[in-house]
Amino acid sequence: MGLGGLAVLATAPQLPWLLVSMLLSGMSLELAVVFFETAKQQQVPEHLIGRVTSLTMLGENALVPLGYVLAGSVADRLGASTVMWTCALGILLTNVILLFVPSVVNLQAISPSEPAREGEVPPATGELKRQGEPLSVSASAVALLEDLEVAGARGSS
Repeated sequence: MGLGGLAVLATAPQLPWLLVSMLLSGMSLELAVVFFETAKQQQVPEHLIGRVTSLTMLGENALVPLGYVLAGSVADRLGASTVMWTCALGILLTNVILLFVPSVVNLQAISPSEPAREGEVPPATGELKRQGEPLSVSASAVALLEDLEVAGARGSS
């Protein structure tokens, strides 16, 4: 549920307003997912897509059960409206903070050095760039994943 849905629930949840806010939240979420997945596929080398995707899904889904438990107990103590407004404020603050992260604001599409021929997948170069500069955070994450892959290969042999 997005910022609008939480705000509607925190005030007076009337069905028409809730339906409109849920529709807008759903549409916004779908756009965000498309942008995120596109950026991930452009920025992460092909041989690491599976690992990055699994780590992303773990981060997105691992804390959901804990959130369900905490939301109910906190809502009992502070009130549902307070919890909804707090969550809405958290979403808003997170998005505003991301506007000041240079690697997010300056993210650009990476085009392959030469176009792939029909039916051919271009090889991943392993080189991550943003405006001609290497991506230090992403490069470190890629190096960590590659180290884990090497360590895993040693342990399984």
